Order: sequence, then C-alpha cells, then structure tokens
Amino acid sequence: ILPRAGTGTKLPVSMSMVQTRQLSSDPAKKRPEQEEEADEGPNWKVIVGFGLFAASLGAFLNIRHYERTRRQQEEADRNREVNVGVGGQSIAGQSVGRPDIGGDFMLIDQDGKLTKNTDFKGQWMFLYFGFTYCPDICPNELMRMVEVLDALDKDTATEKKLLPIFVTIDPERDGPSQLKDYLSDWHPRLIGLTGSPDQIKDVSSKYRVYYSKARMGVNPDEYLIDHSVMFYLVDPAGRFTEYYGQNATPEEMACKIADHIKSFRP
Repeated sequence: ILPRAGTGTKLPVSMSMVQTRQLSSDPAKKRPEQEEEADEGPNWKVIVGFGLFAASLGAFLNIRHYERTRRQQEEADRNREVNVGVGGQSIAGQSVGRPDIGGDFMLIDQDGKLTKNTDFKGQWMFLYFGFTYCPDICPNELMRMVEVLDALDKDTATEKKLLPIFVTIDPERDGPSQLKDYLSDWHPRLIGLTGSPDQIKDVSSKYRVYYSKARMGVNPDEYLIDHSVMFYLVDPAGRFTEYYGQNATPEEMACKIADHIKSFRP
C-alpha cells in the first residue's frame, strides 16, 4: 500500500512513470499511428492534384485534336465544293463526278405557257432564282447577267448560245404578267418562270436554293425574301455544269462559260 499524498512522505517516482506522463500529456507528441496517418495525407494530395492536371491536359489535347480535325474537314469540303463546281475535277488524284444539282421541273413562263426543262434541251441554260419585288440584290444580279450575255454575244462562237432564265421564288406575287412586265426591261431573251408554291419549292430544292420570307407589315403581301444568290449553268444535255456566286465578276463568268461552250461534247 502506497502512503497517501500530503502526509509529508515522498512518493517514489520511477523514470518509466515520468516518461509515460510526458508522452500522454505533451500534445506535440503523436502516437506512431498518427505519425503514419500524417505522412499519408500529402501523398494523397499529390496524387489527386496530378490526376486533375492529367485530366485537364487530356481534355485540352482532345479539344485541340477536334479543332484540327474539324478545320481539315472544312478545308476538304471547300476544296471538294470548288472542284465539283466546275463539273467534276480531281481531288488528290481521285475523280469527282458531277454534283446532284438540278433536275426536272414543270413551270409556267411569262406568257402563261407550260414549260418543262426538256423544252430547253440543246441549249445552254443560265438560271437565276429571285423575285421581282426584290429591292436591290436581284436588280444587281440581273445587271450582271446582262453583262455576261453581252460579252458572250460579241464572239461568234458563243453568240446567242446562252439562254437566260429567271425563276421566281415568290409565286404568290410573281405571276406570268408580273414577270413579263418586269423582265422586259432587262433583256429580250430573258425567260421568266413561275408556278405554284409547291412547284417553286420543288425546283428550288433541286438547285439547292435557300429562301425565306421576312414580314415587313401586317398585310399579307408586305414581305421581303431572304435568299441565296447564285447563277447556275446547265449544258445542252440538261446536266448541271457550274455555279457562280457574288464574288465572280461578269468577265470571269463570261470567260468560263465561253470555255464550257467551246469545249462541250454531247
């Protein structure tokens, strides 16, 4: 039995008791298990940080690969479109046929006569899709069309070989009489074609022509039409040959069309 404290008798204290008390009472000292746990913490942080970095790098590289692939595909599409537009050139040594543009149609001309695409067989067709109420684009394009015709008519090899055709995309307002009045001011050989909305939709789809109404007022006939701007050249066999956008000058178009006419073989 140990003596009670406070009696003046000193209690024997061993070194092991002192060490035990110091280990248990000193908050700075940690058990071996705690030291092991403390060592594991930074390792997990490094692993997680590295994983996030790797994931971010992978996502960045994937995006770069996608963007590079997309640009290459767009460039290939543009090259294919340009080459196909001239009636079947070659791309990287591979032959490309004619694009699926154009086709049969049955419409009404400015004299009210039923007109089919086969009626123009044996002639070079030069088509433009527009509408007579167009405030600026269509008049400008018709002026360019006339310049092309005038340039070709100066050469006996191409004189009167090109038949200009204006196809309306506004059949509700552009009837035969409206087309006749409007087109008579542009060129004597210019033919105007109209039809029902479904017929116009069909021929526009075959030539890949985009158009959409933009309402300008409350009245049904108060609208403009947003549409693609393109000329289409069709050979005497009825096959699409080439198209020309707004960037092509009348001189460039006339030169290319003349080459097609002179080199054509049925």
